[in-house]
Amino acid sequence: MRKIREILRLKHEAKLSHGKIASALGISKGVVTNAHEGRVPSPRKMKQRLP
Repeated sequence: MRKIREILRLKHEAKLSHGKIASALGISKGVVTNAHEGRVPSPRKMKQRLP
């Protein structure tokens, strides 16, 4: 959850590109894109998927 908040903060407040955010956080550009577009499941949904 912390990474998602940081991604959104960097995107909207710092106006960084997805590539620059990915480099700054040490994650892939795809993760940034998915988080920014709301395609990252919430922690609650992730827990429900576990057996």
